[in-house]
Amino acid sequence: MLETTMANKSSKATWASVKARLQQLERGALVSLLEGIYRSSPENRRFLHARLLGSQIELDKYRKLLEIPTVETATSDDQTAMC
Repeated sequence: MLETTMANKSSKATWASVKARLQQLERGALVSLLEGIYRSSPENRRFLHARLLGSQIELDKYRKLLEIPTVETATSDDQTAMC
């Protein structure tokens, strides 16, 4: 077991390594892991609600959180008036 822990510490953390480890877990362990993720933050709960429950309301709420406010650019008439 110690060798596995040491090998994990020396290997680079990538999605591929996480995915490989997830594929080794039993179903109950996966559910338990997701419960921990779910309980860890409101953002995670929103994401899981949107992704797994698929309600349009939850998806819209999640998408709205991800929107980046944009600065409206001045129209050509505004630019002329400023000169």
